[in-house]
Amino acid sequence: MRYLELLGKPVVAADGTRLGRVTELLAEPRQERLCVSGLRVGPASLLRRVAFKRSGAIPLGHSEIPWRLVARIDDRIHLSVDGPTAANHMQQEHPVNIGAELPE
Repeated sequence: MRYLELLGKPVVAADGTRLGRVTELLAEPRQERLCVSGLRVGPASLLRRVAFKRSGAIPLGHSEIPWRLVARIDDRIHLSVDGPTAANHMQQEHPVNIGAELPE
């Protein structure tokens, strides 16, 4: 799976709660390659990305979802947790990065 295949995909919790669309992927080095460690979703994340490119300013309140919460990917990204649990994780400024690799 490639970056552009995930960008813009809707993210839904296990109970069907819609959390937004992927605006960015978070990655960290793992041996000699970059591996996905999380997703940024929703309008605040998109605003952060656009504002940073234009002015260097970073708006607060972006939503990051740790990659470990991803259960499966098809036309949407499905999380293994319900909406309230996902929202709890999304409030963290720096979620735990586990360096999971993208599924093939």
